[in-house]
This record gives sequence, C-alpha cells and structure tokens, in this order.
Amino acid sequence: MEHKQIIEDAHRLILLMEVSQQAELVGDQTTIEAVNSMTYQGPLPEERADGGYLSLYDNLRILSIAGINHRTGIDRYVGRVECALVPEPENEFDPNAIKIVAEDRHHLGYIASNQTDFVRSLTCDTFPYRCTAFIDQKEDEGTNRKFFVGHVYIVKQKQPTTNVQKLTPPASEEEQQNSQNN
Repeated sequence: MEHKQIIEDAHRLILLMEVSQQAELVGDQTTIEAVNSMTYQGPLPEERADGGYLSLYDNLRILSIAGINHRTGIDRYVGRVECALVPEPENEFDPNAIKIVAEDRHHLGYIASNQTDFVRSLTCDTFPYRCTAFIDQKEDEGTNRKFFVGHVYIVKQKQPTTNVQKLTPPASEEEQQNSQNN
C-alpha cells in the first residue's frame, strides 16, 4: 500500500470517528451501527479552518471554545468532556458571557461573544445546559509551543410547547341531559 493511500485511509477513519461522535450525541443509532460495521456511505463532515468540523445534523452545532488557552489545568481535559453552558452575568467584560464548565466545575472557556445570542436561541435560554466538548492539545511547528483547541457540541433544545390546550372537565350528567334536550 502506498504511503499516500495510508494517509488517506487514516484521514477517512478520523472523519468516521467524527461521524460516530456526532451520531451518538443526537441519538442516531443507525449511523453509529453503520460506522461500526464499516458500511457507512453517508456524507463525511467538512473540516473548518479552526480545526473543528461542520455538523452533519440540523439539530447539532459545533462551536469553538474561546479563551481555552487562558485557563489553567486544561491538559487534564484533553479528549471528550461532559460539560455545561452557564451564563456569567457578573462577567466584567461581557454581561452576556456564557462559560463552559466541566462536570467537576472546572472552567474550560467561553462561547465566543458574537455567538452567545445564537447559543441562547439553541438552548431556549435554558441554563445550565448540558453539552459535550472535545479538546485537543496541539503544537506549533515553528515554535514548538503547546496549545489547546476545543470545540463544544450543542444539541439544539426542542422548542417548549407554548399553546397548551386547556383541559375541560367532563360534563356532569345533568349538563349532558340538558345538551341532549336542546
């Protein structure tokens, strides 16, 4: 097998892992089974310039974690991290800030300020909002400086029902007889 073919196959496997992760988060068991059995023929996610991927699902959004390299202890969270989105109205720089915290409440970073309104609409402004993050450690080839890249995967909240029908109690026997007589 040629070196080029090995690289292409490895890249496809990475993309299939991403497909499987996205499918798991939205509960798409059929896709998970197809990926696991190596019979998946669907679309592969496109890579973004920030190192993340575009979502294959309408109800899943993948956003970069802002400020991740300004947080301490991130090296303990490389890989998959169950986390929550938590508003931070006391934030001195942005009262609309939404922070991302691990299950142990370690602060991982923020939703970018230009995306907070969008995230609030995705979550129906329901907080704390459970989500999943994936964090990678990278190295700058020129300086050998290590840094982190993180993405948070947010499954869109179903819209709450706003027009709830009022239940009417059943009519009494007397009311039923009156309506039949009229």
